[in-house]
Amino acid sequence: MKIVIIEDEEYAAKGLERMLLQLQPDIEVIKKIANVEEGITYFKKHPEPDLLFCDIQLSDGDAFEIFKKHAIQCPVVFTTAYDEYALKAFQVNSINYLLKPIKLKELQKTLHKFETYYQATNIDFNKIQEMLHKPPYKSRFIGKIGQNIQVIPTENIAYFLSEEGVTFLFTTKRKRFIVDYTLERLGDLLNPADFFRANRQLFIHIQSIKKVEPYFKGRLSLHLQPETKKQHTISQSKATVFKKWLES
Repeated sequence: MKIVIIEDEEYAAKGLERMLLQLQPDIEVIKKIANVEEGITYFKKHPEPDLLFCDIQLSDGDAFEIFKKHAIQCPVVFTTAYDEYALKAFQVNSINYLLKPIKLKELQKTLHKFETYYQATNIDFNKIQEMLHKPPYKSRFIGKIGQNIQVIPTENIAYFLSEEGVTFLFTTKRKRFIVDYTLERLGDLLNPADFFRANRQLFIHIQSIKKVEPYFKGRLSLHLQPETKKQHTISQSKATVFKKWLES
């Protein structure tokens, strides 16, 4: 079995090679690749191995840059220190992973799975990369009142309101805090199943909606709890999307 290892830490690459040879002396590690640039060059000039062991974060970027340049078809085992959320992406795509530090028993199971069950790979590297780089939705925020700070779980948030360049977090218990995020940034951090950008000033939680009424020129009037001092509306262009969000 011919194997290529992509790993930027020399001791880790040599350690993996020793463990592979310990389990199967007939294994041949034909190449150890230390960075993205070297990987791109290698696969341009050489045939693919039987099995590829690949770290993700390399010294000059992430390993997915190699797969962007070359449609690698051989089976891949990722060796990574990523958290469980990222690892699930590999499991969905039927790719094994080994969490560092690599354990001999887990490596043995991986080789056994490859030899016994593996026939073809169907990996969407763009999808995996998107999942890895997508920031997870926040489950809590730090709010400020004067010099004091408080941790607020997202389920206790009614809405975020921007006023004069300051973003305020309002809780379901009518408390107001300052948060260090713009509404634009919050759009990347909030779960869209729970939060909706109502307008330029307001991000609302589904539980904050008390009533929605028709308003002038196809707009929708929002009645929130706790109540806002200013009347807020959903524009005509957003009304259809907003109604679908309410039902989702």
